[in-house]
Amino acid sequence: PTSIYMVRKLLDVKDLWEVEYHVCACEGHVWRPMAPISWRAPGQEGCSGFQYQCPECDSYRFELHTEANGKAKVVPKLKCYYFGVYSGFLRPNFQQQDFCTKLGSDRNMSTPGSFWCSPEYQRLDSILAGQLSQAAPSTSALRYKMIPVLIGFDYVGLYESRNRSTGVLCMKCDDLPPIESSARKFHRILMIIPPLRNSDGSTRAAKKVNSYLLPLLQDLQRIGPAYTQGDVQSFCGVLGSVPPSEIGQGVLVTPTISDANGKPTSAPPIRCHVVCTGFHADAPARAALMNSLPLTSYLGCLYCMMSQI
Repeated sequence: PTSIYMVRKLLDVKDLWEVEYHVCACEGHVWRPMAPISWRAPGQEGCSGFQYQCPECDSYRFELHTEANGKAKVVPKLKCYYFGVYSGFLRPNFQQQDFCTKLGSDRNMSTPGSFWCSPEYQRLDSILAGQLSQAAPSTSALRYKMIPVLIGFDYVGLYESRNRSTGVLCMKCDDLPPIESSARKFHRILMIIPPLRNSDGSTRAAKKVNSYLLPLLQDLQRIGPAYTQGDVQSFCGVLGSVPPSEIGQGVLVTPTISDANGKPTSAPPIRCHVVCTGFHADAPARAALMNSLPLTSYLGCLYCMMSQI
């Protein structure tokens, strides 16, 4: 390789702007990644159209920010780094033979305390018209076509910083044996939400996360379960929802199996679907996800609300 650019292309390493999504504060629109050379602030030539203004509220995507050296720089108002459910979770896990072998191997309907023998599993499977328990074709390398996942969210301090203001959203598979489901090698970071900057230069965590979660919502709609026509139409009233024709399409994955010599090889591709069975978060992150007050606030207890979920 003659340059860092060529090394990145050979290793399929994306540039930072290729995973940088810009969101609108109205919580109704998300912009796909755009090369920085095309960024335009309000008033600059070419700053028009849905690429630069929100179709829901007409707010601008970018703004001018004055740096410490006095120079003005075009920056997005709100941004997050999103790696995608397929690129960030499914593809790297399906490239591991261990993951493909153990996926769906522990659906024991008679184990006490197991999710698979719980009323919640029965409820979800009923809502999804049996898709959660639908077996994959006998010729495929998978046992089931539906992959249940859990999403985790927390605020962390990067490096040695004690300011826990960076939001991190991760995903793990809920269809592995309990020990394997919690294994670090199968956990994947899906999104990083940078801290917001105050006028005095300090930083704070982004507590209104609905806008940032739009790319994830759209991904889960596209590769999630196939809904009935009535359910699909109900999504039309949700801000940021994808068109009904794109909901429930699923995604093609290529499992890794062993060949006759015991070496890893690729199995035929199969279309699977992903369904989120829940979130796990600590109290501050949970309050952000549920649009509620912090735990220490007056009326900050969410027990009554959570018991209805």
